[in-house]
Amino acid sequence: MNGLKNSLKTQSLKKIVNNILFNLLPGPVTIRKEVLDEFNKLPTSHRLGSFVDAVSELRSDLCKILSANFCQIITGSGTLANDIIAYQLKLLKEYGLVLNSGEFGERLVDHASRAQLKFEEFKIPWGNSFNLKEIEKTLEKNPDIRWIWLTHCETSSGKLTELSELKIICNKRKVKIILDCISTIGNMPVDLNNVYLASAVSGKGIGSFPGLALVFSSYKPTSSKSLPRNLDLGLYQDKKGIPFTISSNLVYALKTAVNLMNPSISFHKTVKASKFLRNSIKEMGFEVIGDLKNSSPAVTTIHLSKTLNSVDIGNKLKESGFELSFNSEYLVKRNWIQVCLMGNWSQIAVNSFPETLKKVCSSCT
Repeated sequence: MNGLKNSLKTQSLKKIVNNILFNLLPGPVTIRKEVLDEFNKLPTSHRLGSFVDAVSELRSDLCKILSANFCQIITGSGTLANDIIAYQLKLLKEYGLVLNSGEFGERLVDHASRAQLKFEEFKIPWGNSFNLKEIEKTLEKNPDIRWIWLTHCETSSGKLTELSELKIICNKRKVKIILDCISTIGNMPVDLNNVYLASAVSGKGIGSFPGLALVFSSYKPTSSKSLPRNLDLGLYQDKKGIPFTISSNLVYALKTAVNLMNPSISFHKTVKASKFLRNSIKEMGFEVIGDLKNSSPAVTTIHLSKTLNSVDIGNKLKESGFELSFNSEYLVKRNWIQVCLMGNWSQIAVNSFPETLKKVCSSCT
């Protein structure tokens, strides 16, 4: 009997996997053929001269696109990038402010706490936007605050913080800005000029495979013996960006994806698609978290009614050919599902999703 159950379960899983037509996940994203081809080549030594040159060129290209001064490419996830940033802040021995408006703001608070940073938390309800005037008042009341750490896009809700105004506020008080740009770089134009530290990844908006963490800095990092080797940003700088083994496949795939990037063009395309999605979904009676003005066009968060179960709807959509984000604990808790337009997303998927959502929800009520 157990064998039959396992067989049926396997068949069901195969059916779901084979039925996926459209990837609307925040990651892993749909990857272009050129990037796939580069990844599938035979690996090369990370000490080969041509590879060292390729890494140098890639770091330079990323800095140029984002107006950053220094870039380090590290084997790992965005979590590692933020851990590295936390330990750079620890070296400063300065008091800071961590902004929290959702799951990823909470994770920044956790990064800061684990690194034993001295900071205070500025917390607002999930799905809300930061009032920059209130942040300015907080900085005025506490002149000891020398850095501020936040997510550029709070991916759990899609909320976006306006960067140019924040720069004016912080520059006036010589407060360092530290950004988690994991969900914005590649999805929209990002200007890291006057940003002290920033994190990103090879997947998501850039459109390559996950597995490489990116850390940008306005200053040239110096090595510190007080830090674990893998968390020592200065060590990467000292060793031409390659202190340890790194996958040539991931690097060359990322390099190809970066060469294909055009954030301005993709941003306008994504804004147009997001407007269509949001308007269509609202017209059907669904609640969309936040307006597009204060949200990333790459993330559309849908709050389902109490009569619907987000996990059931997510699985039904998957069976209908749409893979999107719904299984994360923070989404399940709030009965949210997310449509993400990152990487090589499909316009056909955007056009057909609202009607599919309507049909799926109708079948579940």
